[in-house]
Amino acid sequence: MLLRQVIGYAPSLLIPALATFGAIFCYTRLLSPADFGSFSLVLSTMVLLNAVFFSWSQIALVRLAPQAIKDGRLSELRATVQLLFAGISLLLIAGAALVIGCIPIGHIRILVALAVPLALVRSLLNMNQAFHRSALNIRSYNIIECGQAILGLAMGITLVYFLHLGNVGAIIGMIFGMAVMSLVDLKTMLQTAFKHASPQAIKGITQFSLPIVATLGFSMIISTSDRYLIDFFRGADQVGYYAAGYTLMDRINQILFNLVGTPSYPLLVHRLENEGVDGARAQTHTNGMVMLALVLPACTGLILTARQLDTIFIGSALRSGAIQVMPWIAAASLFNGIASHYFDMAFHLAKRPHLLWFTRGPAAAFSLCANLLLIPRFGYIGAAWSAFGSYLLLLVLTIVISRRAFPLHFPTGPALKIAASTALMAGVLAPIPFPETLLGLAGMVILGAATYGAGLLAFDVLNLRTRLLALVGH
Repeated sequence: MLLRQVIGYAPSLLIPALATFGAIFCYTRLLSPADFGSFSLVLSTMVLLNAVFFSWSQIALVRLAPQAIKDGRLSELRATVQLLFAGISLLLIAGAALVIGCIPIGHIRILVALAVPLALVRSLLNMNQAFHRSALNIRSYNIIECGQAILGLAMGITLVYFLHLGNVGAIIGMIFGMAVMSLVDLKTMLQTAFKHASPQAIKGITQFSLPIVATLGFSMIISTSDRYLIDFFRGADQVGYYAAGYTLMDRINQILFNLVGTPSYPLLVHRLENEGVDGARAQTHTNGMVMLALVLPACTGLILTARQLDTIFIGSALRSGAIQVMPWIAAASLFNGIASHYFDMAFHLAKRPHLLWFTRGPAAAFSLCANLLLIPRFGYIGAAWSAFGSYLLLLVLTIVISRRAFPLHFPTGPALKIAASTALMAGVLAPIPFPETLLGLAGMVILGAATYGAGLLAFDVLNLRTRLLALVGH
């Protein structure tokens, strides 16, 4: 079931990922380091606004929708969520107008003017996508995600290259792509009357998700405060170096985590609602095996191929700076992904998201203190060290505290075998001086995959050897 879901969601993850790589390839060549840094700050602000104002209701929606479908209250839940979205959007627009009108600092005014509409249209898209995920409507989910990525990149490159609009053109392109794909759900949104919203549904959403607001705030401190501090202490050009390396490493890891995490969470909720705790625990064991089998060798491979990736994807103006942060961010992204996409599920399944405060809070405090200490002295490389330490602390705290929320069945035995297979792959690749070219990268991927696959067969991970022998025997 999980493998079928993973394959089903693959287009919505791979095509936007290719668009991201295309954006890195093009924009690090078309934009100056300072312009690329400003572009990154707008995206970080969009993520921050989305997390604080909108994501909490969307997370609650995926958790609560299966029960609402069983009870015949889905239209009530949809109307309630749309009403919340409309009200929060109006407040955010009013706040943005106040900032733009009153703050004399041009840099901040431009940042707000671009980030707020981007956050609104992304949040609208996310809200509709949450309904598609909860209903396991994979086809519509794929169409929307792929469409917004392709249209946004095509329009952005057009505005940057032909009209010379710089980072403003890149952002307008993203807004255009998301706005067009929001029209896919326009009919459904218009047919949903606000009068169907209910105080009971609002209470259910807020009780589950309001604790998540603080959690998301802590997460944003860890993931985005570094860019603002680099900009403050060292300038937008250093933000550009940092963002180029960070985005490339983090995005690749996100693809792999989302490949399992996007379908696995709704599946977990469905099994919990229909089969109880035992069914959900069995699913967490399967999810953990599949996730680790994908991300552990991938993260190791990212570190080993950092120079090839840097040369191929990142423009020459940003290349020497980006390579310095890439290994640290690859590891940090691994820690964050395992915590967020596996162990955090315990808090959501148990409906105890307030416990996330005790994982994200200390990690956010550590991140802020480390950034304030390291960035003024070491620049953007200090931010990379801070990210590594913060996410390592986050993972440790999440493992410890999640045990109090829900009894996850972590695949300890398979994890050790996957780690051994990954170590075998690294041992083979590390001594070989592959060229820093596309051909060199392809050679590393092929040899690494073959070596890792041989390790999986030798240790019979996921029963691969057993299944292969049974297939040959037939």
